[in-house]
Amino acid sequence: MPRLALGLLTALTVVSVTGVTTVAIARERGWSLPRLTAGEPEPQPVTVVLRRGGGDVFAAADDAPSLHLSGILQRQAVAQATIPPFRGTDAQWAGLVRCVQDRFDGYAVEVTDQVPTDGTYSLAYIGGTPDLLGYAETVGGIAPHANRVLPGSVLFVFQPEGVAERALCETTAHEIGHTLGLDHSRDCSDIMSYESCGEKEFRPQAARCGEWEDRDCDDGQPLQNAHGVLAAAVGTRPRRAPEPTPDAPPASADRPAIAVQRSAQAVVGQPFTVTVELSSTDAQTVDLYWYARRGYRLRCGETHESVAFTCHREGSTHTFTLTPTRAGARKFNVRVTDSAGRMTKTPTYRVRFDPAS
Repeated sequence: MPRLALGLLTALTVVSVTGVTTVAIARERGWSLPRLTAGEPEPQPVTVVLRRGGGDVFAAADDAPSLHLSGILQRQAVAQATIPPFRGTDAQWAGLVRCVQDRFDGYAVEVTDQVPTDGTYSLAYIGGTPDLLGYAETVGGIAPHANRVLPGSVLFVFQPEGVAERALCETTAHEIGHTLGLDHSRDCSDIMSYESCGEKEFRPQAARCGEWEDRDCDDGQPLQNAHGVLAAAVGTRPRRAPEPTPDAPPASADRPAIAVQRSAQAVVGQPFTVTVELSSTDAQTVDLYWYARRGYRLRCGETHESVAFTCHREGSTHTFTLTPTRAGARKFNVRVTDSAGRMTKTPTYRVRFDPAS
């Protein structure tokens, strides 16, 4: 039986230009699976259908894309969910489909938005929010995962407000990757990583597995080569000829730049501050995404039922103050949405809280 693989909203290293999905991540959890003991299986080409129109999905023991049945819903004790359609124009949808196709270019993975007339296919719902399936707001997607190809999977990629197009594309590829046997990677340039340091691909170099900390991979190996796993699992095919791309427009000068400073010391029981300085006062929302065992969105001007914090605003400066009660690693990033609805996001920063002396 497969496990569930959470894809969380993660941070791309893009400052003052665009916002991205991806964020606070819980360790993969869920389903047990007997280990494969036979020889290496033959490559198994797959088809993945991206579903734009949303629709009703029903709980079942096993996934059945043609019947809109999902094992994820059953394991979440959600009898039925109505997934909203993808929110965007025809051009934006076509761009998303092309982007996901590009991520799997060279592998025997057929990515399409048309249901095939015959044969097995996996189905990826694109749209909605994670609360529809009982997940936290920081979860970007969810898919079955079992260290092997799971043909006929049903997976979900969520589309929260402000998510950037590239981030949505990479989250979609990430969740598809789980259905093809890939674990999370610690290489920030790999599609299977929660962290980001630029545009991503399925990396041909071996890297440790893990979410925020290194661990052995779910197949028991210390390292994962995402490219090698995919090539062995589904096979390869010639890459498409690249299409000419137009010059990118310059970044808008109106989008606020963000500068972040944090307390020099991080000690349990002592106030810890994150100061956000904006280049403009035209900010609709200023959010601190704070990751401990799970992720939390802390919005300036609001309270949070699970995390005690304050936020003081003075002009374009916003100061968040928290007082953690447990030692250990944390991560955080900042997202700002302006009056035009455009989101700017910082990279994700790390901090380790020491015990009080």
